[in-house]
Amino acid sequence: MAAAPEPSAQRTVTPCMAKPVQFTFTPELRLRDGRIIRDLGDAIGFAREQESRPGVDQRDEVLHALERAKGSEQAYAAAQRFLRWLEELEVVE
Repeated sequence: MAAAPEPSAQRTVTPCMAKPVQFTFTPELRLRDGRIIRDLGDAIGFAREQESRPGVDQRDEVLHALERAKGSEQAYAAAQRFLRWLEELEVVE
């Protein structure tokens, strides 16, 4: 007979693992490398792929804002922050 799993063994979902709130970039963001950013999931994927530097840099702050957005207001603010970051990187067509 198998023992029941202990409560501490249950899987915990952290904010980073949760599905991002629904937000669609309108119009979609077209990057110079051909990539298209349509929603917060695409934005999170792009930010994660960028090389991070030691310490907290703007990429980390943008990524955390995207991952932690709850509700439409926070999603909109995170999307605006992401767009400003992309413009500073000069990767938007």
